Amino acid sequence: MWHELVLVSGLGAALLLAGGKIHVVEKGDTLYQISRDYRVDVADLIRANPRTLGGGKTLKIGAKLTIPGTEKDKTPPPAPPKEDDKPDGEETTDAKPAPAESVDDNDLAPALYVVKKGDTLSGIGRRFKISADAIRELNGLKGTALRVGQKLKVRNPAVVTPPVITSPKSAVVTGGQSTSKPVLATAPVKPSSAKQRYLFIDKIKDKLDKPHVVPGRWKYVVVHHSGTPSGNAKIFDYFHRNIRGMENGLAYHFVIGNGHDSGDGEIEVGDRWMRQIQGGHLRSDELNEIALGICFVGDFNSERPTKKQIAAAIELITYLNERCGTPPVFKAHREINPKPTECPGKNFPIKAFHQLFDR
Repeated sequence: MWHELVLVSGLGAALLLAGGKIHVVEKGDTLYQISRDYRVDVADLIRANPRTLGGGKTLKIGAKLTIPGTEKDKTPPPAPPKEDDKPDGEETTDAKPAPAESVDDNDLAPALYVVKKGDTLSGIGRRFKISADAIRELNGLKGTALRVGQKLKVRNPAVVTPPVITSPKSAVVTGGQSTSKPVLATAPVKPSSAKQRYLFIDKIKDKLDKPHVVPGRWKYVVVHHSGTPSGNAKIFDYFHRNIRGMENGLAYHFVIGNGHDSGDGEIEVGDRWMRQIQGGHLRSDELNEIALGICFVGDFNSERPTKKQIAAAIELITYLNERCGTPPVFKAHREINPKPTECPGKNFPIKAFHQLFDR
């Protein structure tokens, strides 16, 4: 069980008087989950426990962690993207012969949670910010007993309306001529002046243009969702680099924000694009060498991308098609990944993107 307060020799008493907390590490705990439960930053948690967590030390069951002073109204740091306790859509190794690592969308904030050994209703409730009573009500449970593999609703599924394809309109204007392919009606992009080709790309154009791109280097552009309600490139980079042990950090080349932790439709350029190196988002080293990865922040099994995210993605992929010489083939994560996955979620408009970008 999670312990709100534990009196431990002098230190525990001092923390109690000061309004602090101590957490006793249990099996299955992660730094990210502890930080979310107590609403503190991972970095602050590490700094508060130099002997236990300093120098890259791993969590040990039974270890007592000092929880830095918290604010109840402080927004909890977003969980890492997912795929079996990993961020959704980020999978692979970084130039190592070991099995490819990845990030997926099954452990962060899904509408359904699969019970694991040692789970309790209260523990699951703390993870998903829902009371044990609410979980029982959602699932028609009479008691508290759980069985491994049992599927529990941990929130009411969002009602999602798929994007609508309309008659041809242009998402990007090129030389005054509009494209003839259909676009998503939910995300019209109109330049504010003749000189401005993009609304979202213009803000990062200099950075995008900086690296030298070998023509034909990239064969695919693959879209993912983080599987989390919030996040940004910095948060995902920390998770991939320090928790997943990925040498090159952030598994994707680009991250598109949803308004939580970064701007709605904000495109963040990853170090992998700047260095023109392989991705870490697919379960194949060979594919990662030739596939650009774009991660949408959000869980698209329970919601849909924002209008600005879609518009930003259309601009980014259009830019990449021009920049890469031969346009990379568009793929959703689940269409190309060797390991089965739902990413980028059932509510991502894959068909619409294919209509736009298939050659």
